[in-house]
Amino acid sequence: MILRTPLVAGHQLQLLLLPSFLLLLLHILFCDAKTVNPDDSMQMQHHQMNAEPGLPEPRAYMPDAQHLDFVYHDHEELTRFLRATSARYPNLTALYSIGKSIQGRDLWVMVVSSSPYEHMVGKPDVKYVGNIHGNEPVGREMLLHLIQYFVTSYNSDQYVKWLLDNTRIHILPTMNPDGYAVSKEGTCDGGQGRYNARGFDLNRNFPDYFKQNNKRGQPETDSVKDWISKIQFVLSGSLHGGALVASYPYDNTPNSSK
Repeated sequence: MILRTPLVAGHQLQLLLLPSFLLLLLHILFCDAKTVNPDDSMQMQHHQMNAEPGLPEPRAYMPDAQHLDFVYHDHEELTRFLRATSARYPNLTALYSIGKSIQGRDLWVMVVSSSPYEHMVGKPDVKYVGNIHGNEPVGREMLLHLIQYFVTSYNSDQYVKWLLDNTRIHILPTMNPDGYAVSKEGTCDGGQGRYNARGFDLNRNFPDYFKQNNKRGQPETDSVKDWISKIQFVLSGSLHGGALVASYPYDNTPNSSK
C-alpha cells in the first residue's frame, strides 16, 4: 500500500490498493478460527480439507472505475455508494447503521456474504473497522474498494466465492465521519480531524483496565460497544494510517516490570 499525502474528497488518491492481501489475511484467519466452536470443529475441519486445495492464488485487483473511483469520498458519496451496492447486490449484501455520530452522520455497516441477513452455525462473523481517526482515511477507502471487489468478483473468482460462502464479513468503513469531514489536505503531520466532534480520541475511548485512561463514552464508541455485544465476532481488524506498526494486547500492564 502506498499513500503519499492525506487528500480530501474529490482529489486524486495516490494509492496502490491491494485487497488481495486482505483476502489472503481473511483466509488465513478464518482457517485459524475454525476451531473456535468445538461442537462444529469436526465438520468444519472436513470442509476445510475439501475446500482449500481448490483455491486459486489471489489475483491482482483491477478497479472497476464506473463503480468507485480512486478518490477520497465524503460521507454523502460513501452513503450513496453503499446504498447503491446494497440495491444492486441484494443477495450478497446487507446495509445497516449501528448508530449516529455526534453531528448526526450514520455509522454504516455493510455485511458481505452469501447469507448476509442471518447468522449461520459454522459460518463465523468477522468485522473490519476503518477511519477511527478521522484524518486517517486510507483504511476507509480500502474498505470501500474491498466491498466492491467482493461483490463484483463473487461469480467469477472462485477464491472470493469460497470466502463469502464461508464467512459473514461486516465492514464499518468509517467510525469517525465527523472527524473526516474536517480533516484537511496537506502533509501527514497535521492533526486536524483526528478526534470526534467533541475532541475525543475514539481509539482511546473504550473501557480500559486503568481508570485514569477511561473517558466519558462517546456516541461512536457506545454504538460500537453495543454492536459487538449483539454479534459474536470471532475476528476483527482496525485499519489505521500514518505508521507501520504491529500492536499486541495489552499495550499497558499494571506492573512496569512485566
